Amino acid sequence: MDRGRTACLLLLPLLHAALSRPRQLITSDNSAGVMKAKNRAPALQGLLQRLGEHHDTLDIFTQIVDSNKAGRHQALIREALEDFNTLTCIKLVNRTTETDYLSITSANGCWSYIGKVGGGQTVSLEESSCMSKGIIQHEVDHSLGFFHEHVRSDRDEYVDVQLQNIAEGEWGNFRKQETNNLDLPYDFESVLHYGRYTFSKTPGQPSIIPKPDPNVEIGQRYGLSPLDVAKLNKLYSCDLCSTLLTSANGSLASANHPENYANNASCLWLVRLQRNQVALQFHAFDLQTSLDCTSDYVTVYDGASRASPVLLHKECGSASLPLLVASGAAMLVEFVSDGAVTSSGFSASYNSVKCGGSFTRDNGVVTTPGFPEAYPNSMDCVWSIRAPVGHQFNHLNNDRDRGLCGKRLRPIRASSVPSLQLSLRVPSSWSLSVAVAEESRPGPEHPLYTPHRCRLYLRGGSPLLSLAARQGVALDTSDEGQR
Repeated sequence: MDRGRTACLLLLPLLHAALSRPRQLITSDNSAGVMKAKNRAPALQGLLQRLGEHHDTLDIFTQIVDSNKAGRHQALIREALEDFNTLTCIKLVNRTTETDYLSITSANGCWSYIGKVGGGQTVSLEESSCMSKGIIQHEVDHSLGFFHEHVRSDRDEYVDVQLQNIAEGEWGNFRKQETNNLDLPYDFESVLHYGRYTFSKTPGQPSIIPKPDPNVEIGQRYGLSPLDVAKLNKLYSCDLCSTLLTSANGSLASANHPENYANNASCLWLVRLQRNQVALQFHAFDLQTSLDCTSDYVTVYDGASRASPVLLHKECGSASLPLLVASGAAMLVEFVSDGAVTSSGFSASYNSVKCGGSFTRDNGVVTTPGFPEAYPNSMDCVWSIRAPVGHQFNHLNNDRDRGLCGKRLRPIRASSVPSLQLSLRVPSSWSLSVAVAEESRPGPEHPLYTPHRCRLYLRGGSPLLSLAARQGVALDTSDEGQR
């Protein structure tokens, strides 16, 4: 195959060189929906042919078998595969006539071979037990050459396997292997790690105990871990700049910040939370200014890939950027620089929020959670409203039927304000607090922030409303196109 070309982003190609002997088959226990290994001829990670030169892209071909039940879940499968495309140089490409490819189908259980077998290599994703992002990525990672994390050669330093709690017929799934660990740390968070009670024959008794901290969480199936990504990029000598962020909150910055970033940079940060929505706030932003930001720029996507909707499109210069809130638990940040002028770059932080959103179009609708039903307690929501380039925020209308806090309001005008932030905070003992501001919402110490009251205000102004809050809020934002 032509490894130098840029691949179409879709399915998955087989990059591992074939070993001279059969691969080990990784299969599953359908009742638990988890993966296990049956003993066949051993396959070693370290025997996989290393591709010595660095690569921008490497193609692997895949085919989702439509005639089987897995075809019903193509969107989920493609979403899981897209993380490989985004974070590694492996590009999962639609098969046409290639003879070596991954055949993703719904056979009996969740299973895959380790490394390349050749021909139409089956990756089984049974509809009833395997259709989650983490399990899909788990099986694909096997096909790319990786054993379960808990059987790697140095595992005895990090976990104790409790064979006395495991049925003898399952011991093979915990047998330590001779592996090439790529000089990377043991990964309790790996999508390839078994859980604490996987294949335990005794309820409440663990099959694996982490050490030195026995309370460390293991067996997650949310998706690839940062070290899973690092291992793939090291094994395949990927020459790219990508970071996976999975903590509930954290930070990211351009290289060398606050010093100048390098020329010809191309970096991605994928924030992936386990739940809720991602909120991103830039604290410093200084990029080379160019017409339409075609030289150096930052783009932020509402999702895990460049195919996701855009929250911030090619921003450059030294703009003050609004809070960005994704619609879900994933957000992708892309930074690109050309070969000319550089600047100090950017720094940003992210955290998890229960609700909110970002509006960058010329109109939109904001609703409280569950509207028109009563909103729940313990909510903390932020909606960021930013007028398109060359426009400014003109007015905010409350819903004509229900109004704000049950009362009808005249449109609220702020014609000189280019961006607003609408905040809703509902602590468990309070009803509702709504705010419109240029930058950030008030804290409880703010004089307008009162328990059991609903107040709408503009930063620096007096309250426009003070009424008891009993109903959800729907606000309509619009931009009349002033330039």
